[in-house]
Amino acid sequence: MKYFRTLQTKLSGFLLATGFVLIILSLYLLVGAWQEDRQARRIMNDARQAGFLFNALKDLPFERGRTNVVLSSAKPVSVQDRSFIDERRRLVDANIGKGIAWIDQNDPALAEDLRRAYAGHLALRKKIDNVLRADSGPTRSELREIWFAQTSAFIRKIITALEIVGKRQDVPGHFSAHHRLIVYTLEFRDRIGQSGSIATAALSRNTPLSDDEYKRFLANLSQADYVWKKMETETQVLHEEALDRQKSVVSDAYYGKYRPALEESIQPARKTKTQPDTIKQLKDLSVPAFDSVFLLMEEYRKTVTAEMKDYRRKAARQLAFALFQFLAGVSLVVFTIVYFRKRLFLPLNRIIRSLQNIRGGKAAPDLEREMRHPDEIGQLAAGVKLLESTMAEERHLRELTELRAVTDELTGIYNRRYFDQNIDGILARADRYDETISLVSYDLDYFKRVNDTWGHSAGDAVLVQSARLAQRLVRGSDLLFRFGGEEFLLLMPHTPADGAVAAAEKIREAFSQFEHPGAGIVTASFGVSERKAKEPFIAWYARTDKALYDAKQSGRNRVVRAADSLPSVSPAHLEWLPAWESRHPQIDEQHKKLVDLANSLLTAALEPPVEPAKVTEALDNLFENLARHFADEEKVLAEAGYPGAPDHAALHARLLENAIMLKEKHQNGAATTAEFLSCIVNDVVIGHMLSEDRLFFPYVRK
Repeated sequence: MKYFRTLQTKLSGFLLATGFVLIILSLYLLVGAWQEDRQARRIMNDARQAGFLFNALKDLPFERGRTNVVLSSAKPVSVQDRSFIDERRRLVDANIGKGIAWIDQNDPALAEDLRRAYAGHLALRKKIDNVLRADSGPTRSELREIWFAQTSAFIRKIITALEIVGKRQDVPGHFSAHHRLIVYTLEFRDRIGQSGSIATAALSRNTPLSDDEYKRFLANLSQADYVWKKMETETQVLHEEALDRQKSVVSDAYYGKYRPALEESIQPARKTKTQPDTIKQLKDLSVPAFDSVFLLMEEYRKTVTAEMKDYRRKAARQLAFALFQFLAGVSLVVFTIVYFRKRLFLPLNRIIRSLQNIRGGKAAPDLEREMRHPDEIGQLAAGVKLLESTMAEERHLRELTELRAVTDELTGIYNRRYFDQNIDGILARADRYDETISLVSYDLDYFKRVNDTWGHSAGDAVLVQSARLAQRLVRGSDLLFRFGGEEFLLLMPHTPADGAVAAAEKIREAFSQFEHPGAGIVTASFGVSERKAKEPFIAWYARTDKALYDAKQSGRNRVVRAADSLPSVSPAHLEWLPAWESRHPQIDEQHKKLVDLANSLLTAALEPPVEPAKVTEALDNLFENLARHFADEEKVLAEAGYPGAPDHAALHARLLENAIMLKEKHQNGAATTAEFLSCIVNDVVIGHMLSEDRLFFPYVRK
């Protein structure tokens, strides 16, 4: 067993170590996949949040340009311009607050700078609205410069914030490239928008372009070209067909059409008034040019969104695979451990425990499952089962032999032999510890009538059922015996007479209510007595039997408590009791003579000096009178019409046969003198008179 435990420990340790390494590796992959998935979700969230600022930058240049044109003109604001400006403001306001809140999560100081710039932008709006309502020309000109410069600075702050936050994000390289392209597109749109606004405002007010405005115009064009070259470099690196196609549209709309017309019209505007056709041409060309830039930005955003979704799906798949791998690793480890435990460790433990139980004489565990194993476990289990079966059969035979020796074959309760073997020890222990002990003697009323009416099989069934009823009602410490025929004894240790009477009443009541199949209710009469200190069993039993007799005489189906004293009965001398009288002169005379002969046998066998010849003479004399008495008694019973006469005659024959066999055992030394005398006196003489003979008393009384 020690070696097996060591082997099991080593194998379990190896499995656990292997499983631990596998789980750690799977967990490492799972953590990496979880971080990748988390980054993908963060990138997608940042892209959605940055979209608010991109949308604001889409509409803010339009608000700047149209407001700049309105402020450049001395005319009242048209309904169309007012509606256009209000719509752009609404879209800007709807997006700028959410975008600044996202910036605040990454850089609170940068977000605060944007809030202050936005607050200045809102305040400037109010001033412009007041001026436009007052229709003040000079004030418009002053505000136009402030508006254009402040709004352009605000746009630059937003673009710069997007660029800063984008560079700080820990994202894969292609996402950074797309983010830079979007920022470049916004810068490009801002620069061409500023240059266009400067030119359009100058042309709208129909005054020559100032040198300062021209310098700013050229600076914005130059900066736009610089940004465009960076955009071309990034797109060449990415080499994405959709972006290249939309970039070509921008190049054609701006550099191919709008930019030449803008540069051509700006030179005359420095010296002379502009023709209305020129302004209209520039407006017509600016719309597709500016829109194409925003479409390019949207294309960038679509590409980024698609790549982000793909990245998110890959991360999710990677996470799912890593999770599956982790769970599979854990499951494999658990399965391996459970498998070895179920298929090897537990079966071996059960087999070894079975061997230990078999060696200790205990019941072994069921090895049915182990025997079904198609491997060495099954062979071991089959061998152990065969060993267990062989030893169990031997043990069963031994227990059955022992059980039959102490239990009544019919009722299953203790028999008379077990009573005789243990009564001396029980009484000795009671004397040693001064224990109170009571005896209940009862037999079934009119039991012979049951046999005569329903047959012996019905009588046996009544005996069995009555024994079971009584067995269920007595305590675990009580001892119930079948003493002979339908007579039963109940020994109740640690119980005074009152308790024994209560127990007897409980049994009597149960008998009086139980309906035996066919035979009906069969009652019983009870005698109860408490043993006196040092009282011999014969005297104690005689008092109990007298109480049983009184219960019979007073109407049956009742419990009678014994008197405290009766004529003494000692192991060496028997005294005749009135309860033994049948009121038939011949039978009573012979019974008394048998008692005298039994006393003569006891005197010869127990009182010194013991002479074997006198013992043999007394025994032969007892046997001769016993045989004569049995013959005479059978004749009297037949003449009296006793229905149990045949059974009584058969019982006489068995008693004589048993007495002769016991005599031979005693002569051969197989039985002690005490056992021999106890059987002859108690069973053959006194026991037969107290039990079987009483049944015919009502038939022979005269």
